[in-house]
Amino acid sequence: MLKPADARKYQIKAEADAEEYRIQAEARGKAEAMKLEGLADAERIKQKGLAEAEAMSKKAQAWEKYNQAAIFETYMKILPDLARAVAEPLSKVDKIVVVGGEKGLGTTRITGQVAEILAQLPEIVQSLAGVDLKKFLKDKLSPAADDKEKK
Repeated sequence: MLKPADARKYQIKAEADAEEYRIQAEARGKAEAMKLEGLADAERIKQKGLAEAEAMSKKAQAWEKYNQAAIFETYMKILPDLARAVAEPLSKVDKIVVVGGEKGLGTTRITGQVAEILAQLPEIVQSLAGVDLKKFLKDKLSPAADDKEKK
């Protein structure tokens, strides 16, 4: 038989052990909840980052297309001015004397040379600005390009 003091001591120890167990269980529960919360936050941040990256990629693609179109439009606007600048000196000439034994009329050769200079304009634009007008026009005006844009 236990003495009352021993019984009381046993009861206090049992209560202390129970309280310690309760505190540890509560701490484990809080730690697990914080861990799960952290994982959920990390996943939310990851998904948000992926969505933002995808949106930025789409914006970059759209700007690239816009920039190409803007460059193309600018060059298409100045090409007539370039052609005019090449041909203008001929309009100020009163008389041309062509000396040479090649076939064809002299005037035909002169207009042929002007046409050759105009044909070189896309290469000149490419060397000056890095824009390949021939490729750009081919890509934009080909039936395959139309199909891509419709999709």
